[in-house]
Amino acid sequence: MRIEGRRLLRALVLLLWAGFFFYLWLSGASTKFIGPRTSWVVPFGAIALGLTAACQMVTIRRAAARMVGAESSGVKPGVKPGVKPGDAFGILLLITPMLVLVAVPDAGLGSLAASRKTSGEGIAGLTSILPPEDPDHEISFADIDWASESEEYAVKAGISEGLEMDLEGFVTGTGEGTFSLTRFYVSCCAADAVPYSVTVESPDHYDDDTWLRVSGRLGRAGDEYVLIPDVIEPIDVPKDPYLY
Repeated sequence: MRIEGRRLLRALVLLLWAGFFFYLWLSGASTKFIGPRTSWVVPFGAIALGLTAACQMVTIRRAAARMVGAESSGVKPGVKPGVKPGDAFGILLLITPMLVLVAVPDAGLGSLAASRKTSGEGIAGLTSILPPEDPDHEISFADIDWASESEEYAVKAGISEGLEMDLEGFVTGTGEGTFSLTRFYVSCCAADAVPYSVTVESPDHYDDDTWLRVSGRLGRAGDEYVLIPDVIEPIDVPKDPYLY
């Protein structure tokens, strides 16, 4: 066993990662970390790592069988070095990201992250992302944010005062008679998530990170579109908290 110690540890690490990817795949928890564009990585990783670990285990078993056969025939096999402290440290580094993700399963992006990340505000290059001229186009947080900065965008997106809206998001800050409702948009993974917020006019106070469904109509406060609510109700955190 000493001879195959290193290879066995590597195989166990592969099995751990394969199991973790299978968990993300089957439970749907991968949406907390990556977006749809790269979601293929999860099933691919689960299958590829699982097969690699299985092959490693087969070769280890065969090597052990050969060693036993050699010893029974009186031939002393060459002794390879066993597991050293440096090997164990390397293995720990390989599994540390997985341990962090498992230890903090609900580390979704919230109000603190939103305050530290660059917001989605900014009109630069907006003409390249004008919305499709589709009457069924679902208006999003990003649309409202961009419409506040570009009248052309507002017209093309069909955004105007009095438009009825139904938005779900989390609270990221309160002002005098207002609070911000926010969602993160993910392109590739949670690391590139960008927050977009809509100001809601309401005298009620809500704690940061409280998830709400707000139904109402759009109004204007200066150059900004705001949501004037008819109904505000707390909701559970969505299974997939991000928009894409």
